[in-house]
Amino acid sequence: MRTRIISGLIGVILLLGAVMTGGIVLKISVLVITLIGIKEFRRAFSKVNIKLTKYLYLYSILLFVFSILNNYNLVTFSIVLNLIIFLIIYVFNSDYNINEICISVFASLYIPFSLVHISFLEGNILIWLIFIIAFSTDTFAYFSGNFFGKRKLAPILSPKKTIEGAIGGLIGALISTIIFVEIFNLDNIFLYAALGVISSIASVIGDLTASKIKRNIGIKDYGNIMPGHGGVLDRFDSILFISPLIFYFISYLI
Repeated sequence: MRTRIISGLIGVILLLGAVMTGGIVLKISVLVITLIGIKEFRRAFSKVNIKLTKYLYLYSILLFVFSILNNYNLVTFSIVLNLIIFLIIYVFNSDYNINEICISVFASLYIPFSLVHISFLEGNILIWLIFIIAFSTDTFAYFSGNFFGKRKLAPILSPKKTIEGAIGGLIGALISTIIFVEIFNLDNIFLYAALGVISSIASVIGDLTASKIKRNIGIKDYGNIMPGHGGVLDRFDSILFISPLIFYFISYLI
C-alpha cells in the first residue's frame, strides 16, 4: 500500500506539472505516455504476434506533429488515411490476416488517437475536467463499493466492482463537476452536469474495457511502470475514453 501511495503521488505531481506548464511540455508528455502505452499494448499481444502494431509508433509521432501545428482537421483526416494504409497492407501483403488489421486499427484509435485530444485541450481550463472526473469516479466508486457494495457490476471482468460503487462514482463525478463549474463561474451548469455524468459512465466503460482486454489475453496488468498501479494503460484506461468526450464537448456544445 505504501509503494502504491508513493508512486501514485509521484504520478500526480508529474501530471499536474505537465498540465500546468502546458505548451510543448504537455504535448511531449502526451507523446511519451502514448509511446509507452503502445509498447505495453504490443507486449500484451506478443503471444499472438501482431506485427503491424509497430506502425503505431509512427502514427503517434504524426499526431504529435499535428498537435504542434494545432490542426485538428489533420487528426480527423489521419483516421481515414490510417484505415486506408492498413487495408492496402492487408490486400497486397499475404503475411497479414484480418485479425491483425482489426487489432491494429483498434489500437490506433484506442491509444494515440484518444490521448492526442489532451494536447488539443492545452490552454483550456476544461482540460482539468478529464482528470477530475476520472479521479472522482474512481475514488467515490472505491469508497461507495466498500461501504455499500452488494451487487456485482461485471463479476467476470472485475469481481470487486459493484453497481453501488458505480453509482457512487457517478454521483461523485457529478458533484465534482458542479463544484468545478461553480469555482470557475462557468455558464450552462446543466450542460456541464450532463457532461460529468456521461464522462463518468465512459470512465467506468474504459476501466471495464481494459479489464476485458487483459482477461482475453491472460495478463493481470499491462506493465509495472507505476509500482502498485500497473502500467500506463492501467492508469489511463478511463482517460482514454474521457479526453475525446471533453474535447468534442468544447468543440460543439459550448
